[in-house]
Amino acid sequence: MTVFRTALRTVLAHRARLLMTVLAVLLGVAFVAGTLVFTTSVSDAYVASSRQGLSGVDVRVRPVEEGRLLDEALRAKTAALPGVTGAAGAVEGFTALAGKDGRLVGDGWPTRGANPSGTRHRLTTGRMPAVEGEIALDSHTARRTGYAVGDTVRLSVSGPVLTPTVTGVFDTDDGNVAAGGTLVLFDTATAQRLLAEPGRYNQIDLAVGPGFDPDALKALLPYGVEAVTAAQLAERQAERNAESVTALSQVLLACAGVALFVGIFLIVNTFTMLVTQRTRELALLRAVGASRGQVTRSVLVEAFLVGSVASAIGLAVGIGGGYALFAAGDSLPDGPLVVDAATVAVSLGLGIGVTLFAAWLPARRAARIPPVAALAGVHAPASARSLRVRNGIGAVLAVAGGALVIVSTVRADGVLPLGLGVVLLLPGVFVLTPFLSRGVIAVVAPALRRTGVVGGLAGRNAVRNPRRTAATASALTIGLTLVAALTVIGAGADRAAHRLAASDYLTADYIVSMANSGPLAPDTDDILRELPEVTASSPRRVAHATFNGVQREVTAWRMAEYRQLLTLEFTAGGYANGDAAVVDADTATGNGWRVGDTLAVVWPDGAPGTLTLSGIYKGTFDDGVKVDLSLLDPHLDRVSATDVYVRTRGGVTAANERALAHALGDSPAVLVRDKSALLDDVIGQIGIILTVLYGMLALAVVVAVLGIVNTMAMSVHERTREIGLLRAVGLDRAGVRRMVRLESVVISLFGGVLGVGLGVFVGWAVGDVVSTKEGITTWAFVLPWGLLLLCLCGAAGAGVVAAIWPARRAARLDLLAAIRTE
Repeated sequence: MTVFRTALRTVLAHRARLLMTVLAVLLGVAFVAGTLVFTTSVSDAYVASSRQGLSGVDVRVRPVEEGRLLDEALRAKTAALPGVTGAAGAVEGFTALAGKDGRLVGDGWPTRGANPSGTRHRLTTGRMPAVEGEIALDSHTARRTGYAVGDTVRLSVSGPVLTPTVTGVFDTDDGNVAAGGTLVLFDTATAQRLLAEPGRYNQIDLAVGPGFDPDALKALLPYGVEAVTAAQLAERQAERNAESVTALSQVLLACAGVALFVGIFLIVNTFTMLVTQRTRELALLRAVGASRGQVTRSVLVEAFLVGSVASAIGLAVGIGGGYALFAAGDSLPDGPLVVDAATVAVSLGLGIGVTLFAAWLPARRAARIPPVAALAGVHAPASARSLRVRNGIGAVLAVAGGALVIVSTVRADGVLPLGLGVVLLLPGVFVLTPFLSRGVIAVVAPALRRTGVVGGLAGRNAVRNPRRTAATASALTIGLTLVAALTVIGAGADRAAHRLAASDYLTADYIVSMANSGPLAPDTDDILRELPEVTASSPRRVAHATFNGVQREVTAWRMAEYRQLLTLEFTAGGYANGDAAVVDADTATGNGWRVGDTLAVVWPDGAPGTLTLSGIYKGTFDDGVKVDLSLLDPHLDRVSATDVYVRTRGGVTAANERALAHALGDSPAVLVRDKSALLDDVIGQIGIILTVLYGMLALAVVVAVLGIVNTMAMSVHERTREIGLLRAVGLDRAGVRRMVRLESVVISLFGGVLGVGLGVFVGWAVGDVVSTKEGITTWAFVLPWGLLLLCLCGAAGAGVVAAIWPARRAARLDLLAAIRTE
């Protein structure tokens, strides 16, 4: 209890110095808590919404492979099973609704059409559609678009634009609609004609009661058709809806982890400073009988109190932030804020655990100071032996990690050695930073000396305590390593996209696709081929088939015109007519396939067959087995394609683009893009991702700046008498401020140089490994000098900002009081 009271008094006495530690832990915990609260609340809301949207459905019968359809005969058979109280055929598919401004509504979320279901679609206004040319809209979409009963709307189901009339508005608990999508209802006959085929369904929803036998249902189902319970459907749909939120939460948690890791360096410095200030006090405790363990526990109790307060405030701030984010999400389903025990435990545990972990080393050092030496004011710096041991360990880790990273770039699958190499390299460099700091700062020493006596003093001060300088610089190094690595990867991705656009691989002039990346209308290719502007075209059809017992993706093209649309570089064989297939070199090598081999195949409908391997091509971003359309189409219930590649007379022109779009009804759902437009989309997505990540990593840089503030404050405290003597011999206040600022800038630039160097190395390796794994042959290592220089300037700016308070404090020291300081 005495230890606790002593620790509490110490914390209260040094609350100003501990404020930055509290802020660092608070920010990290707030990010973790807010992310967990937001993710948990959204996931629970989606699950509840999905379950409500499946009310009245106990079991759903559906095809395993997308594109297959179920017929009326199967619906009648399932309805006749014992225990089945209802069997309703459901039709649904992509339906693009244009708003009053002509733009796609619900872009980025499922935008669907379906036939009515009395249990899941509850009318609020008007009536359900009864004939072709009538639709009903969900109430969410009606509110967002301003459409009402009697309005004429524009929509497309992947073909020409339709202009039906709204006859009703309905409520639904469908989780997709709550997430931001749209739902349009047609009468059943129209839905089958537009979204499936007459008399056929996408799925069959069963209501079951006592006496229902799941095994009897499974025995009834044909090949490629499965039965899924409503609970399983709700979980899967909720998981799909929450995928984007999950990805965001992973990014936020990663950035929070980086911030907490950076905070470790700040906490170490803070408690080192406190222990330094209390050297005599701790020595007196030892002199009157306190053991080393008691001194260590005293410092750790202080850390526990600081971590507890910071974590508790961070948890409260995080809960508030999570609630604000959840409440502000207009496209999220309604639901309560969920703060579960796991969120509280993880948030508090992380905050307190990180603080205790970071404070353990200063506590251990405090306990090892001999009482006599401390009472005499003799400091016990780290021995030369301990520094040699540290440098040796760091060198081993850094060399081993660097070697593994280099090895990963020459292996076919270098992900594992790359990850292990980075895990060893970064800690190794951090351990080596005291050694590296002297060499790097010595390089800039001549430039500092040119600024006069103040610059020379700043340089010597920066290397006076290499351990502390290293700890401070490492905090900034972490953030800038990640920023520089992302910058290099982004520049390489940008160059790869430009090279791909300029390459001969894509020789088609236009690619026609859906705005939601869904299937195009089956007749899209036929419509385009009739245009006089079109000289060649082919849909790109994708399905899954089993080759020699292993399921693989198969892509079908019109092989007779393939050469006019895409260019493949064959290493063996080539195109061939008949039951032939071509495959990329990696797949062929991995399976031991050679030109002329016969491949046993089971098509999506279960029909067996054989293919002859006629060619092997160099890998591209679109690898896999490729066959002619005539081989795959007979085994698909609904023939459709995600893209149609088109070659036109005269190449890319505004007139050709207008002709293609007009032939497809000027549909808001259909995109007609040339290579430059595709490139803009890819680069735009890369830019958005990098911007988000840069914003998240800004938290780590903020914590690093707090660490520099702490270090400079500690330096000023330790050199109080020295600063007083400098003032006494003529150094004015402006000179003192300039000295502290220069020292801060030197430390920051050291961290910046180290971070940029590591980031470039890691970014090069990650880009090389990922491009090899994904078959991105146009990848190139690019050094974005301007952005990297901006990182270094940012590091220097961080040093200037961090030095404002310590420099002002140093300049305002009382001259006589400073000289008398022991």
